[in-house]
Amino acid sequence: MQIRDATQVDAAKGVRVTVRAVGISGADVHAWRGDISDQNYPMTLGHEISGVDDTGACVAVNPLIYCGECDACVVGQTNICQNRQVLGSGSVAGGLAGSVDVPRRNLMRVPDHLGFEQASLIDPLARGWHVARLARRAFPKGRTALVIGGGALGFAAALSLRTQGVDNTRLVEENAIRADYLKGKTDMPVTAPSDLPVQDAYDIVIDAVGSVASRALASLRVRAGGIIGHIGLGDVTGGFDMRRLTMNEVTIIGTYAYSALDFEQTAEAVFEGRLGALDWYEARPVTHAAAAFDDLNAGRVASPRVVLTL
Repeated sequence: MQIRDATQVDAAKGVRVTVRAVGISGADVHAWRGDISDQNYPMTLGHEISGVDDTGACVAVNPLIYCGECDACVVGQTNICQNRQVLGSGSVAGGLAGSVDVPRRNLMRVPDHLGFEQASLIDPLARGWHVARLARRAFPKGRTALVIGGGALGFAAALSLRTQGVDNTRLVEENAIRADYLKGKTDMPVTAPSDLPVQDAYDIVIDAVGSVASRALASLRVRAGGIIGHIGLGDVTGGFDMRRLTMNEVTIIGTYAYSALDFEQTAEAVFEGRLGALDWYEARPVTHAAAAFDDLNAGRVASPRVVLTL
C-alpha cells in the first residue's frame, strides 16, 4: 500500500465530492490481499464515502453508478444494472483520495447532526437494509432471524431486520474480541457459532460472511420453509447443504449492494434515528491506512467498521 497525492479521481462524470471519510469494507481487504481476480492494480480503493459536495453540503455517496436505462434499472433494480460501475472496484477508482466525481443522483445530503464518519456508514447500512427487505418480502410473516457475521454488513442487517419488524434477531460472531464489543453496543443476543442452542432454527438466516463454514451453518439453522439471504462474498463455492435445503423448501436469495430506493430509505431511517446510535466504528487518520488494513486482516479490530478520515 502506498500513500500519495490523488486530489482528482477520474471515477465518473458528475459532481466533485471532497472526501472526508471512507470506511474500509471486507471487499477492500480482499482487494488489498489480491484475492479479487478482476481488480486492476494499482488501485484506489474505498466505496463507503462521505464528503463535501460543490454546494458545501455534507453528503453520503452511493458508489454504484447505474445507467438508468437497462432492463434492471427500469424496474428499480439499479444495483444489478447491466452497465454498472462501482467506485473502488474493477477499473474504477474509489474514495481513498482527495476527491471523487459522482453523478448528482448518487449523493444524499446529510443533516448537520451527523458527522462525516457516521455518514460513511450509510453505505454498509444500506446493504444490510437491502438484504433484510428482500428477506422480509419473501417471508413477510418471519419473526425470528439469525445473522451470521458481526462485521458492518452483518450488524447492519441485524439492525435493519429489527427496524423492519423482526424483533427476535440473534447475531453470530466467531471473533471473540468483536463479539464482546458488540455485546456492549446492542441488546440483541451475540454468540459464537458453537454456543447456539442446539434446537434453534430460524425463519430468516442472513449470511454476511459467505464462507464455506458460514453457508454450512446457514443450511443447518434455517427452518423448513425459511429464507437464507446471502450477502457475504467470502468463498466462491462450497458450504450449502443443497439436499437439506431442497427437501425443506428453503429459499436462497443472493443479494448485491442496494438499489437507489434502498439508499434513500436507509438514509431516512438513519436521519430519524431508527437504526440506533451510529457509534460502532473506529476512526483512524488515512495516514494510518496501512496499519488499519493489517489489523483488519489479522482480526485485531473489535468494531464492525474502521473509518479512515481525510
